[in-house]
Amino acid sequence: MKTFILSIGLLLAGLCTQAQTIGGVSFFDLNAEYVEVKPIQRTMSTQYLLMLDYGQPTGILDRTDNTMTDSKGDFMIFNSRVAVLNFMVQSGYELVGP
Repeated sequence: MKTFILSIGLLLAGLCTQAQTIGGVSFFDLNAEYVEVKPIQRTMSTQYLLMLDYGQPTGILDRTDNTMTDSKGDFMIFNSRVAVLNFMVQSGYELVGP
């Protein structure tokens, strides 16, 4: 019975996880000690997109290379700047600077 419950728990955990990427690179595989977080407010909305700069090459006007996407390739949407900060802290980063 315990293995059945554990199996169901692992299955549900696997379904709930998302593979966040930045320009095609997995968020959890970034080889960067420091990142710059830029919460960008969506047009005509109170929600935010997360732009992340870890030193990757990007085009001058191309924001999609450094905007975080989920496993489906859709932009990840946050309800506030604090939600972005909480996501980064839960992902193992800490706030440094102003």
